[in-house]
Amino acid sequence: MDNGTYAAADYFFWREKKMKSQSVGATLRARDAGAGSSAISARSPLASTMNRHVGGLPNSAVIPARDSCGAANAKANSRGKLPDVSEVEIDGETWLTPGEVRKEISDLNRRYKFSSVELARAAECATGVQPGAPVNRFLAKGGEFGGDQMDCYDPLARFCEKMRIFEKRPKSNKRQALEIDHARRQEQLKSMPLFARLPPSAMKPFLGLDGTKKHIMPSSMGFAKDSLGRLVIM
Repeated sequence: MDNGTYAAADYFFWREKKMKSQSVGATLRARDAGAGSSAISARSPLASTMNRHVGGLPNSAVIPARDSCGAANAKANSRGKLPDVSEVEIDGETWLTPGEVRKEISDLNRRYKFSSVELARAAECATGVQPGAPVNRFLAKGGEFGGDQMDCYDPLARFCEKMRIFEKRPKSNKRQALEIDHARRQEQLKSMPLFARLPPSAMKPFLGLDGTKKHIMPSSMGFAKDSLGRLVIM
């Protein structure tokens, strides 16, 4: 036995005598007697050593990970299923931009547990052998107006409106201002000689221009945000 090993062994046996009931040997004998791991005192040096090196990892790397996982599971389990809002009556208009619809769906996902297929069915836009695929593609779009030409955009926007009514959430200030603006625009359009020939899109609430697309405008004008935060030409 080399001097280093001898010195370590000598220190171990001296420490065992001093620690008495808190020694490693006493702790192991208590466990073998049937008390199990619960007999290990939380204050004992052995327990402290075991806690610091669970599975070879620092305690700080093991316990918080387990606690955060448990909290995440508890939160996921606390979320209920999407309610049936098929009977909720709405005006049928689209009041949210694609970007706002994505945000609403993200917020709903914090309160309810659902898949893209379940969302597509709830919004009544599930089609084909992969009904959740269009919803996933829409959610993957970016920007304020990304996905505005997709078939699932309007159904998802209307579903978000039904959920707002179901959850008894009040209309936002922007929404109320949009309704006033839409009514005013409707009156203006109806006074036009060619009103009957206007496309259906002209009758929808104006949510702003898509700045990523090309727009024809006089050289003296440009893009700007109006009082509702919509991108317009001024």
